[in-house]
Amino acid sequence: MKHFIIVAMLSLCAFTVKSQGNLQFNQVKLIKLSYVTPNSNSYQVYDQVITVPAGKVWKIESVIGSAQSATNNYVSPTTSVTLDGVILSFYSSSTGSYQAAAFPIWLPEGSYTLGLVSSASVTTGTTITGRFSAIEFNVAP
Repeated sequence: MKHFIIVAMLSLCAFTVKSQGNLQFNQVKLIKLSYVTPNSNSYQVYDQVITVPAGKVWKIESVIGSAQSATNNYVSPTTSVTLDGVILSFYSSSTGSYQAAAFPIWLPEGSYTLGLVSSASVTTGTTITGRFSAIEFNVAP
């Protein structure tokens, strides 16, 4: 009798439990932000709003930022990359290496602000660039 009750309860739970949905691969996305500095400054910020469409989720796999001088074509890794104001990656001058958040980062549907912050002195015309690599999934019921 105990076994019958346990099996009945488990069967009832199995039919009433709902999952969050299944993920189906849709596409690979490479999101590029680019900003040309209008003036010389030691601190430049550029933000762009992106939208994860309804019924989709994005899995951010990696990010990287750089700054390229207009005068001598020198490329510097001194650009931080942010998501809604949280730093995802930055160049550490003390270690001489790029530091990044733990990936992947999952983004459900909605709007987000991607940002670039140049942390070194830049001249007018410097191109600050950030790249985000993501996989887009459809959320199937």
